[in-house]
Amino acid sequence: RDPGYEKQKKEKFLLLKKRFEKVKKTLKSHPEYKDYFEALPFNSGYFMCVKAKKGIETEALRQKLLKEYDTGIIAFDDIVRVAFSAVPRGLIARLFENLYDACKTLSEENQMEEN
Repeated sequence: RDPGYEKQKKEKFLLLKKRFEKVKKTLKSHPEYKDYFEALPFNSGYFMCVKAKKGIETEALRQKLLKEYDTGIIAFDDIVRVAFSAVPRGLIARLFENLYDACKTLSEENQMEEN
């Protein structure tokens, strides 16, 4: 019943839409990310899921991101949940850079252990 509700709703919608568009643009402009993770189809303005590749354990990925990149995600099975709605638009590209770098590092560490 707040008289400002409709205005606030529109503002938040536009904010989330811009973040969603930034995620899509970031992923599209970095095809190398597909070497280590795949964005699953999403149409939400709140979160998305990413499937880890190359045998990357998502719990190890979660811990590495938190400890070394100050980046929080939710990990389960081979899926990572990214709540981009909580990330300022200007940091979304960095979020995915961090995810890529951590995945690449873990993959390289896994390869060294195998050899």
